[in-house]
Amino acid sequence: YGRLRRSRALAPVDDAPVWSTTCFFIDSAHRGRGIGRALVEAAAAFAVEHGGRIVEAYPVDTMGRRIADDDAYHGVASQFVSAGFDEVARRTPRRPVMRRAVKQRR
Repeated sequence: YGRLRRSRALAPVDDAPVWSTTCFFIDSAHRGRGIGRALVEAAAAFAVEHGGRIVEAYPVDTMGRRIADDDAYHGVASQFVSAGFDEVARRTPRRPVMRRAVKQRR
């Protein structure tokens, strides 16, 4: 994805092939119900079904603060941590690069 490659904060960490999750939007009336987590899990399942081995995300670290809705469409770091993602890079204070290895079905 060209924009990620050119981004100072989100450029590739290494040469590993990744499936990127770049945007999630959940209407405010439906937040706090596990929909974001379900979307993260669905993205990982989709990657597995199509041969992916690593799912990468570029969420916002809220640092424990409430943030504006339009700043959170990448997802929030705590959501990805709870879904088993690990931080693999952080080039700016609030934008970690996170990954989760996914297992192929047999």
